[in-house]
This record gives sequence, structure tokens and C-alpha cells, in this order.
Amino acid sequence: MERRRFVAGVTSFASLSAATTGCLGISDSDSRPAAYTGVLPTRATEGFDRIDTETVRGHPALDVDEYSAPRAFEGVPGVRTEDIRSVVAFGERRATGVATGGFDVPEVSAALVSEGYSEKDGGRYRLFESDGVAVALNDRRCIRSALGTDVVSETADVIRGEGTTAADADGDFSALADALGGGTFLTGTLQDIGGPEVARGRSIEVQEGSETARVTFVRLYRAAGVAANSTETVNETARKTVRGPVAEADGRAVRVTGEVGVDRL
Repeated sequence: MERRRFVAGVTSFASLSAATTGCLGISDSDSRPAAYTGVLPTRATEGFDRIDTETVRGHPALDVDEYSAPRAFEGVPGVRTEDIRSVVAFGERRATGVATGGFDVPEVSAALVSEGYSEKDGGRYRLFESDGVAVALNDRRCIRSALGTDVVSETADVIRGEGTTAADADGDFSALADALGGGTFLTGTLQDIGGPEVARGRSIEVQEGSETARVTFVRLYRAAGVAANSTETVNETARKTVRGPVAEADGRAVRVTGEVGVDRL
């Protein structure tokens, strides 16, 4: 499908069990880059995908159920996907995710227990585990991971400001997130291939009712001089995918912005 091909990698939750989730409370202003990077622990340097489900749900040409990130929560007892405003998946196989929205903690907790989850000591949040799948929750944040309770607890610590974020731990990750900014769909990953390029990402911004979306490709290089010399090459590559791409170098980053039909998302 054309839509799935264009956003591939932006909303992948394939490695997560459909029976996991959780929630933690922190600022809900996820449209700002600082907000979504604020929930990402160091393992997110392996890559992240984010979707603003609220915007997607409100656009007449988009169907939020077509995207794997919010769809991954459908099998979670007590969690309704319509209550999820945004999802960010990160790390190894994107096997850990944080959902922001509004959640009924007693209802979700009871449903998880009824499905065989056992409650653990989660401190200031509810923590559950079943067959290596961990769930943490309160009324505004949901954390889920197929990698166990340690990963969920690590993420919870970061959200509470008690752990190290990926942006604080890695200068390349921080520069990539800054260059990406916000967006309806976001994806980013570091490149460990020994060449001049160290990270890449993509931001797709969808406006309510618009038939076109703004797409920004980001390439991050080891040196500003390399970025400046790479502008035209990156622009030509983007021309194969989006209409009217315009490239600019900003320090070590090259950003190329163009348009694509919303029907391709």
C-alpha cells in the first residue's frame, strides 16, 4: 500500500506484544521536541518512531487504525485506543513504547490482573508483568515494553526527571531531535557505519483538513563543512519522494522540506 510504504518506520510497533501497556504522569505538551525527547532513555539512541494520534484521528483522509503504533494497544485490557493522544516507540526493535492520553488506572489495573499479569513494586506508579512483558501506568502516561520491568522502570525514571535522557547522553541524538523539531509523524536513528553521516530522520506535519503534508528529511553529519557540501545531493534524493524540496544546511544538519499528498501517508 502506498500509505504504508511512505510512513514505514515511523509507527512500527511490530516487536511489542499486543497485551502490554502502562501510563506515567508528566507534562502532556508532546508537540514540542523537548517534551517527547524528555521521555526517551538512553536506549532510544537506537532509534525512535512517534505518531500524534490525536491529529491523525482528526483528519478526514487518515485512518489512525492503519498505523501500527496506536493499533498495538488494541489488545491491552482496559485500554481504549481512542484515549491515546500520542505514542513514541524506541530502542531495540522499537520494543518499548510510551503512550500519552487519559487512562482509567483502576480499570486497566483490574483488567491486567484478570488477564494474568502480576503487580510488582512500582513505587509511585502501578507496575505489572507477565511472561517478560512489563506495564507501568498512571492516568496520563502509558509505558509498555516486551523487554521486561527493568526497561519500563528505566523509562519511568527518565519521565520523572530521575534518569538520563538519550538527548543528554548523546550529542548526535540531541542534534538530530533539534533538527527534526515537532511533527505528526517523526522517526529518527543514529548511523553507526563509520562514514560522514551520523544520523538521519524524517518529520511529517499534517494540518487539519489539508490535502498535502509537509515532509522534512534530516541528515546529520560529523562536521558542518560536510553538511554544507552535501546539501544538493540530499535535495536530489528527496526530489524522488516529495514535491518542491528545498534544502538548507544548519550547522552539522541538512534539512530538506517538501510536500506530499496526505493520501500517501
